[in-house]
Amino acid sequence: MTGAEIEKMIRFAFSFRFNGAGEEAFQRSKGVSITYNKTKDEVERILFHEQALDPEKIYAVGLQQFQFDNAMQNLGFDPQKLQSGKKPNVICTNDFDILEEYFLTHQNIDAEIEGRILFVG
Repeated sequence: MTGAEIEKMIRFAFSFRFNGAGEEAFQRSKGVSITYNKTKDEVERILFHEQALDPEKIYAVGLQQFQFDNAMQNLGFDPQKLQSGKKPNVICTNDFDILEEYFLTHQNIDAEIEGRILFVG
């Protein structure tokens, strides 16, 4: 997805989630920082590794199959009209298998709170 498409998707998901219309919660990858102003009901800033998204750059985005199949209503974009021109790939249909495999091979993991979503206002 282009940076512009990702920004539009994030803004849609946040407005949908925080205006009482939905109960979805999406994981944000390491390096992603989103500032959401609750008073203004808007996303103020989206950063990836402390840099604004480049609207023209192509980024890899991972979604569950259900979210991909329902992208228009849940995320505000049509997967058939992505500007990247790349065909989506299905990598996994069961995210629990991914978690199980990861934790079997990564024992004693340390975690740090990063503040990926910051609420202001």
